[in-house]
Amino acid sequence: MASSMSQGPCPDQSIEPSSASNSLLRQVLLKSKTWRSSVAFVTTVVGVGIALDTLNANIVVAVFPFRLEELHYPDISISGLVGWLLFLYVGRLFLNST
Repeated sequence: MASSMSQGPCPDQSIEPSSASNSLLRQVLLKSKTWRSSVAFVTTVVGVGIALDTLNANIVVAVFPFRLEELHYPDISISGLVGWLLFLYVGRLFLNST
């Protein structure tokens, strides 16, 4: 009875590598679990995300008015249009982050 229970598949041994590339891929995936959950990696990813988000917001505020002037929008409506575009940008960020 005990021998039949010990022959069940172990989660780590259920995948048999059929070639050297599968074995290498398995080793890389097992090692990547440790560095992907490290504090330094998570901090770097979050920092890069915040930096890119800030850069995009600065482009919306600083570049759009000049681009709208080049497209010959009336001067009176440019500030309002940039405000609406910024509102839509922030709304999209909010919807995608939840």
